[in-house]
Amino acid sequence: MRKLVTRFVKKWMRREHITNIMLLRAIQNLEDGLSTANLGSSLFKVRVARKGQGKSGGYRTLIVYRQGDRAVVVYGFKKFDDDNIADDELVFFRELAATLLALSERQIEVAIENEELCEIEEESDAR
Repeated sequence: MRKLVTRFVKKWMRREHITNIMLLRAIQNLEDGLSTANLGSSLFKVRVARKGQGKSGGYRTLIVYRQGDRAVVVYGFKKFDDDNIADDELVFFRELAATLLALSERQIEVAIENEELCEIEEESDAR
């Protein structure tokens, strides 16, 4: 299964000191049905713990997910900044989910080459 982040999320990760391992754990939690909320249209809100703290006051991520195929982290935010996303944002992210899930492998490769998407490296914790 491909595990990807958007360019926006990559910048957010650097700013908030989110590691690859933290996002990989979030994807694993999604696969295991833990700490997730199904927002419809293959879009899920998944909790991410802050370093040294728990998940309840940590971060939230929006992940486009198709079992056995791909997981794309498309958005992240601190829980205390936003408890939830607005209805119009939800519509946007559902449309984005449909677009991302419709991409062919070649289109994903082009998006990676253009740095619109980035593969989450499992071996390293480089940001």
